[in-house]
Amino acid sequence: MQSQWDNPLFRETAILILGILLVSGIGLFPFRNRNATYLKAWHSLQSWLIGAPIVFILLGSGHPWPIAGLVVAGIFACKEFFQMTGMYHRNTYVWLTYISVVVMGLTIVDNHKWLYDFIPMISLGIACLLPIMHNEAKNMIQYVALSFLACNFMGWAFLHVGWILQGENGPFYVIYLVLLTEVYDNTALGVSKLFGKRKILENIASYRTIEGIIFSGITTLLVGWSMRHLLPDRSPRYWLTISLVAIIVGGLGGVVLSWIRRDLGLRESGVFIIGRGGILDRIERLIFAAPILYYVLQHIEKFDFNNL
Repeated sequence: MQSQWDNPLFRETAILILGILLVSGIGLFPFRNRNATYLKAWHSLQSWLIGAPIVFILLGSGHPWPIAGLVVAGIFACKEFFQMTGMYHRNTYVWLTYISVVVMGLTIVDNHKWLYDFIPMISLGIACLLPIMHNEAKNMIQYVALSFLACNFMGWAFLHVGWILQGENGPFYVIYLVLLTEVYDNTALGVSKLFGKRKILENIASYRTIEGIIFSGITTLLVGWSMRHLLPDRSPRYWLTISLVAIIVGGLGGVVLSWIRRDLGLRESGVFIIGRGGILDRIERLIFAAPILYYVLQHIEKFDFNNL
């Protein structure tokens, strides 16, 4: 994966998105203290005003720096997960998960997909041996299960972003996916809060309503169509596929983490940049979307989009 900064389309994309964030920040700043909704939107925008340049710097850098950035994000997400589940003190399980994430990153760099897919099972096998090594049985099922969950969600699933980056035009697909999952999830939350009446997951994610899901789905399709010029190939084969992935599974990671937080009695996972949740909150939209998009892209040429 070569540096993207020599690509005019990548530079144009970076300038366009950063410009939109800056203009949005200037427009929202005077209203940030009007109510809780504006304040939350302002905090979210602040985090992206700081985080987006870092993301573009990493994506634009040559091999292997984007993968290294993903590994670091995955490790910090695992750390937050262990802290919120109360098992951060179990050093052997924590470090086993960290090492697994690092090794998965190395397999991406060396392009060993077969080994990458095998690592979660190796990690699970080692985790199952740790109770024997510690000569302990109490709470060991929970520790093994939670370490396996972290390894799969924040490691294997999330790091599929790295596999997408390795492919042709990968950085553009990742940028597009992140943009559309943000549009989908934030629109769904905003519409549900302001106009939503019919809750569908009241005991897990009471802030999600049918009205929000429908409106955000339509909005995401429109944004995907209007922003298709950000992709090297502007045919429906790509913009429609990525839009549908964002709509169908873009919010699923947030819902899964929501029931985990509900079970633990927590609201957020951690603190990221400026009061807008943790890194886990930022990458949750990619936990399901990234691997699904990766495998869809492997077979996308087989689909006939000529009539769309």
